[in-house]
Amino acid sequence: MTTWNQIPNHEVPFYGVSREIAEALSNQFFTIKHGVLEGQPFLAFLHHVVAPSVVTLQIYTFDEEDDPDSGFNPLDMEGGYLRLDQQTGKDLVILLREQAQHLSSTSLTSQKMFRIMDFAEAADFRLEPDRFPGRRSYYQTYDPLTRKTIEGTVCILIFDVEPSISKSSTFFRIAYFSLLELQDPIFQPVINSRPQIHLDHNGLHELASLIEIHLQRLDSRPRNC
Repeated sequence: MTTWNQIPNHEVPFYGVSREIAEALSNQFFTIKHGVLEGQPFLAFLHHVVAPSVVTLQIYTFDEEDDPDSGFNPLDMEGGYLRLDQQTGKDLVILLREQAQHLSSTSLTSQKMFRIMDFAEAADFRLEPDRFPGRRSYYQTYDPLTRKTIEGTVCILIFDVEPSISKSSTFFRIAYFSLLELQDPIFQPVINSRPQIHLDHNGLHELASLIEIHLQRLDSRPRNC
């Protein structure tokens, strides 16, 4: 049994998503329910009529101040993340690969979608590799929705191992932002960016493989060891 539960489209507006997006049957939404909204992760796979070979992935985790009854919409929020342990991470990998089956496997490029960023590049993008030596960041080399890299726009995947002795979870973030925003000295990509990314068939598989790599960095022992 998977830890990720698909949310019926008619229930998605209760999470704050607009009815137009929520009730489009091509879009899919997933969560891990545990009684209260706070701490609940949220996944959206948004499809495009004009680009059926591309899906937009958005991620978010609800906090105590989020109130869907007060105009809150997780798809409009910045700084979204997922906390993944071994099981939720493995189930997310399966889910990503299932999503890839619905997209054309024909790629317009042989180029890999992601490349790892070195220390200097990560520092240039204010990802603070000096403060977080275990952080790994991956630059999206092309955007399949536009069939190229959008000039002036950047998307980066960020993985942080949980800062604890057990190291039982990894924090997965997506930072989508413009270089113009980076000119603001107080802009921090990790917390001020939109957590979304456009992916094609190959990109979904690449992302799944990256998550698998970072799950291997975790301590898989039981917490009471």
